[in-house]
Amino acid sequence: MRVTTPRALALAAFPLLWAAASRGLAQETITLREALAVERMGAGGREPFFTDPVALAMATGAWKTPAEGDTIALGEQAATWHKVSAGEDGWLRVPELRGGYASFSVASEHDRVMILDARGHGLVYVDGVARAGDPYSNGLIRLPVLLRAGTSELLFRGGRGELHATLVEPGGTVVFDTTDDTLPDVIAGEEGELWGGVGLLNATTETGAGLTVRASATGADGAPVVAETAVPGIVALGVHKAAVRLPRAPANAEGKIVVTLELLRDGGAIATRQVTLNQRGPTDKHVRTFVSRIDGGVQYFAVTPMQRAPEAPALGHPPALFLSLHGASVEGSGQANAYEHKDWGTVVAPTNRRPFGFDWEDWGRLDAIEVLDTASAMFGADRARTYLTGHSMGGHGTWQVGAQFPDRFAAIGPSAGWISFWSYGGLIDYGAGTPVREAFTRAASPSDTLSLSDNYTDLGVYVLHGDADDNVPVAQAREMRRRLAEFHTNFAYFEQPGAGHWWGNRCVDWAPMFDFFRANHRGERRDHIRFSTANPAVSATYRWATVLEQAEPMRPSRLDLTIDAPGNAVSGTTENIARLSLLLGETQREVTTKNEAGEELKGAAPDPARPLSITLDGGTVSVSAWLVAQPIVLARVDGAWQVAPGDDRARKGPHRAGPFKQAFDNRAVLVYATGGDDAEDAWALAKARFDAETFKYRGNGAFVVVSDAEFMLTSTDLGNPDRNIILYGNADTNLAWDAVLEGDTVRVTRAGVVLRGQTRADADMGVLMIRPRRGSATASVGIVGGTTLAGCRATDRLPYFVSGVAYPDYTVLTPAVYQQGIDGVLDAGYFDGAWR
Repeated sequence: MRVTTPRALALAAFPLLWAAASRGLAQETITLREALAVERMGAGGREPFFTDPVALAMATGAWKTPAEGDTIALGEQAATWHKVSAGEDGWLRVPELRGGYASFSVASEHDRVMILDARGHGLVYVDGVARAGDPYSNGLIRLPVLLRAGTSELLFRGGRGELHATLVEPGGTVVFDTTDDTLPDVIAGEEGELWGGVGLLNATTETGAGLTVRASATGADGAPVVAETAVPGIVALGVHKAAVRLPRAPANAEGKIVVTLELLRDGGAIATRQVTLNQRGPTDKHVRTFVSRIDGGVQYFAVTPMQRAPEAPALGHPPALFLSLHGASVEGSGQANAYEHKDWGTVVAPTNRRPFGFDWEDWGRLDAIEVLDTASAMFGADRARTYLTGHSMGGHGTWQVGAQFPDRFAAIGPSAGWISFWSYGGLIDYGAGTPVREAFTRAASPSDTLSLSDNYTDLGVYVLHGDADDNVPVAQAREMRRRLAEFHTNFAYFEQPGAGHWWGNRCVDWAPMFDFFRANHRGERRDHIRFSTANPAVSATYRWATVLEQAEPMRPSRLDLTIDAPGNAVSGTTENIARLSLLLGETQREVTTKNEAGEELKGAAPDPARPLSITLDGGTVSVSAWLVAQPIVLARVDGAWQVAPGDDRARKGPHRAGPFKQAFDNRAVLVYATGGDDAEDAWALAKARFDAETFKYRGNGAFVVVSDAEFMLTSTDLGNPDRNIILYGNADTNLAWDAVLEGDTVRVTRAGVVLRGQTRADADMGVLMIRPRRGSATASVGIVGGTTLAGCRATDRLPYFVSGVAYPDYTVLTPAVYQQGIDGVLDAGYFDGAWR
């Protein structure tokens, strides 16, 4: 349907204020009201592939803007496009938007950029180009879009049955986005850098380069306190959440610090806005920010500090730390606020990168550990008294993070937690019917909480659930109780009678759970250890043993080892482990373990002055010279264990192992191709931008997007050889390919995909892949591309930023995945330990 809206409606339906509107005229607002809609067709859930006729048509280039009465088909299914209209409030509420589509036509007299502010959609195609959506309707994504002279189509994929969409003049070339700040509280008396995350929109069709954000506030002497931060170039029509230094300045009488932000280009301000920071006392509940190693973006965590009466006796140990994981839709700040101050430790609540985020898996799990590391150092936390808890989705996170990192915690306390995506979250199990299906089943193995449940053995576990929970059924807790009862000797279980899902703050701040925590502390010494991991790149180390490499990637690896100190020996069994390291210096630490009588046990440790005997899986290796502070590396060769010269960083290991999604880490730079034809280059830019804005929405992300030419010429940190790189395109179109993958035996070109020394030349192949970066012992290269334009477009809708959805090291597919699902995948699998 054709939409024209007069300027008189500019602020009537959905007011927006943009700082750069300097010419004194009301900014035009267009509310999208009349559309053609079609019901959902195809199938899919939380899985790597779904069927969808629109996605198929977009990938193959067959899409045409529908007219009323047109039909669309997928197999034997067919549906008709028909008119729908928004209500007076501008919201379009129709059943077709539960997974279906709504097509709007917008007229414009000339090419112009507008800001799309939409809520309730999974994504939107603007004249066939995919842009990120706002499925949770939280208003955190606003996008510059280009309306062409004549008529442009905005095609929305529906989410939960309703959609609100407006187009607003940007008021400038590059402007601040005032809707999505990440800002710290200022703690009285503290010094050091302050960081904030501030949104920027590039409302032009060129890269926004040469930008600086100047932040200023009034100092104690009345003079300005200034901090400046250079901003990476912002891709055409792109968004970027910039990490910005903020000035430390005194608060006003209301306890506020008003900071003026200026966006500078060539020394002059092109946009201005203000933000307000709150000053807090050291023992007040507060929010802190940090710069993440995942993407260089600013994240926050919330704190409920320890409060101890001055007359109270000394603790006798460093303060405890309680890492608390929030539920879906909950902010980390809200989670921390649910706790009363403790007199023996600090409550710290990370964010999962967003209120919905990643279910405390994938980048949510990384966020939890980043915050744990940061807060432990900041508050001087007792490693022996660090605890993990959480509610609902955070209860699941407690099960998951506790299983992945058992030696980081003394005890865990899930409340109303679900077990896994298979038991609660709807993840599709592809089984093992074909090699491709088996590869995808293995890719999801880190999400299999139950397969890692042996890792709870040395942890105290307190399980809390309401027996009338209508959100997360109590059966989830009862199943974990049953599992724990099979082997665990230190767990407590409590069901609150009549309680639902949320029964007030006490369902997280539960006194008996904290009493249980107080009674449990982590003993440093473990002569007998058992440990399982699905991927050493996720979790590799327990106490004094580290799984360096798997024999078969992404299958569970297990070890069961015992130290015989008097015999100067280590013995045990392993499963699916190709390389292993032992750091026996860990056993030399002072111990805090006690026997049943409460007496402290120190125990003996292996003596480095004597040869060490290591018996694994029935074979014995003697190590004549070893050091307590240096790992002993063992490799399994032809079925027998032997001492290896060291940790070979060129091989797969905890530092770099795949699968594909692991590439979006380590401050990855998204590099799009400019060496192809116009259509290939336009696709590469659009796909890199789509990934960046999708991760911004889902993960509060800040990935930098640059062209291959810019990347090759950069002298900034973007060119750091130990940063991950995502290449969009192929070796023929992306000029950076050989700079980061020169000499690689795996290659994607217009002619085909080279795997296993052979060139596969099927039509229209799309590729997802991870490879080691040339010249780096730690960095990875992700490949998103294909052999043809249709093959590249086949990757457009793959949901790799959805938690639990997993892809192997490499996937070769065609647009047929949108018609056949996983059966449209031509090849998928894993590289071995040497990346072959």
